[in-house]
Amino acid sequence: MKSIEDVKALFRAAAIDTNPRADKAVLADALHEGGLASRKQPAHAKMSTWRCIMRSRISKLAAAAAIVIALLIVIQQFGGPVDGASVAWGDVRDAFLRQHWVHVKYDNGDERWSNLQTGDQYFKEWNGRCVSVDHARNIRQIYYSTFGQHISENRPAVYRDDMIPPWEPKTAWDSAIGHWEQMAEHGKTGDWEVERHSDQTGGTQLIRFDCYLNDAAGRRLLIRQIWADPKTRLPLTVWERLQLAHRKEQKRESKTGTFDFPQTGPASIYDLGVPRDLPVVKDYDKVPTPSVEKIMAAAKVAMKRFPSRYRVVVWDNTRESEIDAIWRDGGKIRSDRYFNLPMDMHPQHHLGLPAKAQDVLKWTQTQPPISTYMFDGEKTYTRHYVHPVYPDSRNEARVLRPQGGDGLPLSSKPIEEQWPYANNDPAGFEMISNAPEELSRYIGLRVNSADIRRELYVDPEHDFICVRWIWWKLRSGQWEKEREYEYSNFVRLPEGQWYAGKRVLVTYPDPERGTVQGGANWNIDVQVLAEGDFPPDAFNGQKLLEGAKIETY
Repeated sequence: MKSIEDVKALFRAAAIDTNPRADKAVLADALHEGGLASRKQPAHAKMSTWRCIMRSRISKLAAAAAIVIALLIVIQQFGGPVDGASVAWGDVRDAFLRQHWVHVKYDNGDERWSNLQTGDQYFKEWNGRCVSVDHARNIRQIYYSTFGQHISENRPAVYRDDMIPPWEPKTAWDSAIGHWEQMAEHGKTGDWEVERHSDQTGGTQLIRFDCYLNDAAGRRLLIRQIWADPKTRLPLTVWERLQLAHRKEQKRESKTGTFDFPQTGPASIYDLGVPRDLPVVKDYDKVPTPSVEKIMAAAKVAMKRFPSRYRVVVWDNTRESEIDAIWRDGGKIRSDRYFNLPMDMHPQHHLGLPAKAQDVLKWTQTQPPISTYMFDGEKTYTRHYVHPVYPDSRNEARVLRPQGGDGLPLSSKPIEEQWPYANNDPAGFEMISNAPEELSRYIGLRVNSADIRRELYVDPEHDFICVRWIWWKLRSGQWEKEREYEYSNFVRLPEGQWYAGKRVLVTYPDPERGTVQGGANWNIDVQVLAEGDFPPDAFNGQKLLEGAKIETY
């Protein structure tokens, strides 16, 4: 075989430009012929691709170039001979098979394994959550140690006609570095930007990729750094900034991981420490019944019919507790939370009970809120305030670009919460045929897993609102109630829509957690508004951020 430099010179002289799609197909064939990969795609599809590629003399030459260049790259990636040495197929094959797994272990307890030959992934997180992904079968299994009763199994991707594309074997560089290298070459992509730098550690010349997020507050944050050895083409270490929720949970700002490349790795989720006797609960391959689909479709229609401009006040007339004032203007929504404190301790922050909605709203206008959730149509804001009564209250704000919906918690939207089942997959629900007598006039829906059950009773006479929402948990072989919501006191708006004016929560004792029975009792009042009826700056995000420590990641 010619030397590498001879081959390079030959193709430079020919000035051949190969087609990327053709290159991939030819390389896949080359790998197969050398025994590096099984041919997973159907024979007829492969033959059609090959004929298309090899249709002309130029294509044949380009394909040959692609094969040779690809093999040279593989040899170079594994530190093989580069200058004037000959290349044998056995060298390529041995170099490629030398890497089976990429494993990275973080100093916070997280671990991640990637199988370069099959595409399988395994994750073990600091809190005990474990995940395995089987690429060939398109199956993901998840275990939550906080529940610890079962393994959830789902499909991580949706493929047309269920045709799972064959996995193309990767090198460690492609798996861990390739994405960042491409981003560094192509410049800014959306909110993300990657820079490539030279670095040196202990006399070794390294490459460092810095990943920046151009956040929702207009700042440029360093989110990730990854170091690699350009000579061995292997990743070495990675530093990652934790997201806000994880920073608070773990009480740390970042985590650092070290790479290694073992010959073997996990074979199943059980190898991550998951108990082997747990049941596997599949949440796919279920076909919804027509009756369930009809009910859920009707609930979605009722939700969409509800006015999109309104004010909601939520309060408890039986005790001092939190009070919510909520404003919605089409795609914008704001929820301010206040605390009604005891009269004998904090008379200036006390609302006399029982109270009417207009009394509650007037009281909120004189009180400092404890927190605010807001979506201005583009960004989601969370603001916590320093309350004069609570020395530990924090002056923090968070602003994000939501990935879907408005990003606000359901508890800040008591209207939408009346249809907790409407936006779920109907395939997961079944009709309840043995409802208790006091609920028999409603439509019952049930969703099950190995140890958790949700029962929802729907009132078709009041816009299919959920009048009873019961959470069950399996304890010692018996189903026991965890908590229960009840919606009642229905009010009809001028245009005919219904909402529940009363919401009651009952929480049941949990011997495992040592909790006793409790609950809450809310009143809900809705007023439909016109376009100009909202308070000034109700959806002004910049004003909401004033004076706060801002977090964006």
